[in-house]
Amino acid sequence: MPLADFSRNRLMLAMACLAVARSEKLFIRNNTMSKRMDPPTTGRNRQLPSKLTPPTLPKIVPRPRLFRELDRARTRPIIWITAPPGAGKTTLAASYLNARRLRPLWYTVDERDGDLATFFHYLSLSARPLAPRNSPPLSHLTPEYLQGVSVFTRNVFEALDAQLPRSVALVVDNYHTIPADSSVHEMLALGLSHLVVERPVLIISREEPPSAWASLLASRRMTRFDGRMLRLTPAESRAIIALYRHRRRDAFAEKAMAQAVATLDGWMAGLVLLLEEATGSRTTLASYEQSRQAMFNFLGAEVFARMDVNTQEVLLSTAYCPVVTGAMATELSSHRDAESCLETLYQRRYFVERHDGSPASYTYHPLLQDFLQHRVQQHWPTERLAALRTKTAHLLATAGQVEAAVDLSIDAQDHDAVAQAIISHAPSLLRQGRFALIQRWIHTVPPERRANDPWLLYWSACASPPINAAALEQIRVRQEQAYRLFEARGERTGQVLAWAGVVKAIINSWDRLGRVDPWMEIGEVWLKDPSTDLSPPIRFEFLTAVLAVYSWCQLDSPLTPLAREELDKILPYIDDPFALAEIYSHSVHLDLYRGTNHHAKNYFSTRIRNQLGDNIPPLAQIVSDHAEGHAFWHRGDMERALASAYPIIELCHAQGIYFLIGWVAGLGAYPRLMLNRPQEAERYLAMVRPLYDQLPPLQRGYVHFIKAWHAYLVGDFRSALYECEQADRVNDGAQCSLAEIDVRVARAMTCHALGNDEEAHRHLASIEAEVQIADGNTFGRCLWLLAKARLHLDAGRDSDGLAALRAALTLAAETGQHYLPWWRPDEAARLLARALEEQIEPAFVSLLIRNLRCFRVSRG
Repeated sequence: MPLADFSRNRLMLAMACLAVARSEKLFIRNNTMSKRMDPPTTGRNRQLPSKLTPPTLPKIVPRPRLFRELDRARTRPIIWITAPPGAGKTTLAASYLNARRLRPLWYTVDERDGDLATFFHYLSLSARPLAPRNSPPLSHLTPEYLQGVSVFTRNVFEALDAQLPRSVALVVDNYHTIPADSSVHEMLALGLSHLVVERPVLIISREEPPSAWASLLASRRMTRFDGRMLRLTPAESRAIIALYRHRRRDAFAEKAMAQAVATLDGWMAGLVLLLEEATGSRTTLASYEQSRQAMFNFLGAEVFARMDVNTQEVLLSTAYCPVVTGAMATELSSHRDAESCLETLYQRRYFVERHDGSPASYTYHPLLQDFLQHRVQQHWPTERLAALRTKTAHLLATAGQVEAAVDLSIDAQDHDAVAQAIISHAPSLLRQGRFALIQRWIHTVPPERRANDPWLLYWSACASPPINAAALEQIRVRQEQAYRLFEARGERTGQVLAWAGVVKAIINSWDRLGRVDPWMEIGEVWLKDPSTDLSPPIRFEFLTAVLAVYSWCQLDSPLTPLAREELDKILPYIDDPFALAEIYSHSVHLDLYRGTNHHAKNYFSTRIRNQLGDNIPPLAQIVSDHAEGHAFWHRGDMERALASAYPIIELCHAQGIYFLIGWVAGLGAYPRLMLNRPQEAERYLAMVRPLYDQLPPLQRGYVHFIKAWHAYLVGDFRSALYECEQADRVNDGAQCSLAEIDVRVARAMTCHALGNDEEAHRHLASIEAEVQIADGNTFGRCLWLLAKARLHLDAGRDSDGLAALRAALTLAAETGQHYLPWWRPDEAARLLARALEEQIEPAFVSLLIRNLRCFRVSRG
């Protein structure tokens, strides 16, 4: 097994994370619960969530004084607008962009957007309608990017900036709702620093910028727009009052209002409430100056009491809707004129914003929403309040506002609804990289329910990144528990998915791989049963796990051709690049080790690579390019093998996919060691060493293996033997014959170099049974035969040595194997020269000499 695979565990971790996140196609296609979380229509014209659309402004009083201030502030690209609630921040931003003919990319954040993957998901959605038609969507923060999230952030914002016209301004509203400990603060500040200075950015918040934004202030890329400037001037207050002139008041009321306006100190929300209040002369504000929400509640209660009963009922019934349509308001309030009530409130500028769309939707100002929720909690019976929450959650889910619906179900302790949402939406959430959201939802369900619901166990395992051995063991345990529960229910689709989860958790652990054997007995029954009714994506997931086992643990399985045939049948149904790259990697590995390394024999791998194409996502590119690089040195294409690693490493750095660096480093070290360039290989070895403690036992064994080979090439045989012994020690219990064969051949060659042939023969004898299996590891058999040939020939046993040499080179020629690890050029040259003298596969041997830079030497 090539050393380049010493860190393959890191790739397999990504595979485990992403395999379940590919698409909701993996879930039951006929399952009525599998509704997408995305808005109901598809494509570029998909209806955006209201949080990503700017408010539609009614007739308002323009504020040219503030527009001029914003113009002056635009000498720096980022403007941070800070003001108390109800000061008119959102209205100012929307009206300013309209006045300056700037198109907004509008994103109203809330506390749920504190999850970085969620933030990037909605940022990607918001950009689609504004970007050119053929622009690729912005990337989701899926697991492979987590170690390089700063690079990912830079790439996303640079792509966003390149796609959007300069006339598009970025607006982040409600910024203060993002939790203080969220990484969004740092990453958004970093991302905005990569936008061109000509693009305006408005950040709207009740609070001052967090410390993560200090560098933007210091670099003069951001300016703060003082919230005190938003206070209404007397002239602006009079203009707003003029909008309400149709409401008649007596002289005493007008005088009282003038006094109240002075008390409000330019607070817009308070002025609107006063204008709504028919008896403003009785309002006393002095005791509420310290709290805007308290003042709002005090004034709002009087205004609310004078509304007609229908309007009151519509507002209270929709108190828990972050976004409400006319149909939702009608359903919740049972009033047919509910939409006209909302439209009237919007036209009266009564803390209701409208978002145009099909259908139009409405949102309440946070002050009003808090007031309404407080009121229903105070005045409605417990049963009625619970019923309202349940009904609202159902309507929100139906309207595609799934996150808000689930949060409401959590508050109502409606565990059935939460479980249903998890089962329905986990596939699309995983595809968006939103693992944390799934786990948060799952942990609101009572432990007993979680332990006895197989789908909750399954999705909990899928949403657990396999970052270390302990995490992988937890994943395996949960998947096994899910499998047993699915089995008891007779639910075959769940059984197959959980089975694949168990198998991949074992493979990814690179420890005690023999644990997969009893599971493969189950899987092979399904493999041989053509009547197993599974959709192509589910069957593909199953067959991918099967091929992973055959590729790394059971090379001698007679069912390998059947697994490939079954995969071949369903390839036309698979369009996910990473899924294809994963199966391509397994298939190439099988070609190399089972003796189908010739182009004429590896048609299945070639077909997958052709279907994969070239314009593919970064992780799929890295996986497929590594598989090809792996094949180059096995086929003797050393120029391409030498050149294969560096572009992949550059791609890893460019994309922030750092967890694969160690894995790709082996790709760079291996061909250089084959060509006896240990000094060049050292550069790649340096990338490996810091990863040692993070690797599972089998992978740590390969670190020792590569260090041993390096020591052997520089003539330090005792160090080489020590590293081989360490490799054997840490591999103990891993139960992987591929690793055992490589290390035992290396130990035999090192013992021979030290003059201990008895020990060398003992090591070769220990793996004889493994390498003699007819349909097993033909590559390992080549290595074993070449080592035997050298031992016999060096000891003068020409008959045995030539027989082993002939068998080795004949097999290598048949299987297209040009790979000779653990040989120095002088050793390989002597062996190959003898083969030419004996006319053993002369054409193939000449090709080996040329490819491996060996030179013919005489027997003397």
